[in-house]
Amino acid sequence: MHAERPAISALPDLCWQRLEQAAATRDDPWHTPAIANLNGDGPQMRTVVLRAVSATGRTLICHTDTRSSKARALTADPRMCWLFYDPQTRLQLRANGSAELLRDGEFAEQQWHSLHAGSQVLYGQHGAPGMPLTEGQSAGRERQHFLTVRCHIEQMDWLQLGRQAHWRAALHWQAGQWQAQWVNP
Repeated sequence: MHAERPAISALPDLCWQRLEQAAATRDDPWHTPAIANLNGDGPQMRTVVLRAVSATGRTLICHTDTRSSKARALTADPRMCWLFYDPQTRLQLRANGSAELLRDGEFAEQQWHSLHAGSQVLYGQHGAPGMPLTEGQSAGRERQHFLTVRCHIEQMDWLQLGRQAHWRAALHWQAGQWQAQWVNP
């Protein structure tokens, strides 16, 4: 936890550095954030693996199955929110943006090859996620159901919980740069 409140001008870089660290470190609490989006039944949340981060591109990457309810919902409404929380440092970050669904192309191919074989097999299951299993189902390392979700972040909400005080900042992407201001927690 920060001993003192960081400079507001440093917060965008601090957020992206923390996200990059989380994507690269499997046991980091931010490596498995919750994401939220809307579908026909209302808001839905689930845990995903943060696969990659691009500070310059303002993007967060996760993967899903093309047959999943998440993929259908993001196709209909690409808005999504990411929630990161570290219980050790008591630091929370919410990041809002718009999902770009990538099934083909060089970037999606790179993402597929970055997975270990055990993860690739998940996308070769014969049944869609959430469907009942049938005995004798087999799976292969088929890429046909693999989908990369690249979320373009437009705003973030940074919250540091402290024993004496809480600090919160709102960050918005405007005119080609991050605008940040302290707000009431």
